[in-house]
This record gives sequence, C-alpha cells and structure tokens, in this order.
Amino acid sequence: MIKINDLSIKYDSNVVFDNLSISFPQGALIGLIGPNGAGKSTLIKAIDREIPFSGTIDINGARIARVFQKPTFNPVFPMSIRELLTDINSDFKDIVATLHLSEVLDKQLTEVSGGQSQKALVARALLLDADILLFDEPLVGVDKVSEKEIFKALKNEVAKNKTVIVSHHDLSTLELYFDYLVFLNHQIIAQGATEKVLNHTNLKNTFGATL
Repeated sequence: MIKINDLSIKYDSNVVFDNLSISFPQGALIGLIGPNGAGKSTLIKAIDREIPFSGTIDINGARIARVFQKPTFNPVFPMSIRELLTDINSDFKDIVATLHLSEVLDKQLTEVSGGQSQKALVARALLLDADILLFDEPLVGVDKVSEKEIFKALKNEVAKNKTVIVSHHDLSTLELYFDYLVFLNHQIIAQGATEKVLNHTNLKNTFGATL
C-alpha cells in the first residue's frame, strides 16, 4: 500500500498540492482521473521521487517501475524491441505474447508504430517485476486494439497483488478498465471502488464546466 500524508508541492508560485493525504490500495488497478493541470503527472512523479516535495510518501520498501507519456527514441543509437527487453530479462515470452509484439521484436523502436513502441515500454516495465507500476497517460497515440492488450497485461499484474496506477483521460472506459478510481483536481475529490465513486456528481466536482 502507498500512504501519502501532508504532501505539498509547488512550482515557483504555482501550488499543485497543499497538504494532500491519500492511501492507494495494494493489488488494484487504479485510475487517476482529473482535468489537464490537476496534478496527476505531478503525483506520479512524487511517488517515484523524481521531484522535491514536503510531507511523507511511504511505499514500505516497494520497488517502482514507471512508463512515461510519449517518450522519444534516439535514432542515432537505435535499439530493437528485443534488445530493449533482453536488457532487463531474457525471459519475456509470456509478456510479448500478451502484448502481441512477436512480429516486431527485431524492429527498431524508431521503426514501429506509436502503439507498438508504447507496448514495448509497458513490457519492459513489467519485466522489472516491480511492486508498484506507474503509468502517466500511457495510451496517448495508442490504437484501441493495443489499448486493450495493454490493460490485459496490467490486469495480469494486479492478479499478482501488484499496485498499478494509471493516469487516464478517457472517461468512457473507466468502468471497463479500473476497479478503483481517484478523482483529483489539486485535492482528492473522491476515491474508492469504481462502482461506488463513478457518478455524475464526482465527475462534475472534478472537471466542472470542462466536463
């Protein structure tokens, strides 16, 4: 379980969080939901200790793996998907099968589609065998087929009692993909099991006039 207490973060004079407290359950696929600029990416960066903050974030010694939003690849130093995965763990057969990457394993990351490269990065993160998996808008530029394959792989990790947190923007798929939701807009608007907190009131309180 991730326990956050009195988290405060600001960029110059822009306050993102002021004494935010929240706990994330273990063994759940968690959707982090909110408008642009609500602090979703900032919260993920804080959990991963990428940015300074005040307050406490307790992960109880858990290992973290993270996939960034729309990463770029250096064409000067090309790498194949096979090389990307083998660098972590050569036993990637099952994950490659789940994500349907077999046919592109020997292609360079700069040669494949956005969906395929993103699936490769998801596969790499899963091979790290971390306890907590963080995904910051991993579906940007990903087609629907690849999206379903990615979430199938993530649900497999949850079945192993891992905590998976995904910053997500497509409100139409919340019930399909997530068993737990956190509505965020610089503060916690609501959190809980999807069937309990996915309602118009929480959506309106989170997104306001932008909904």
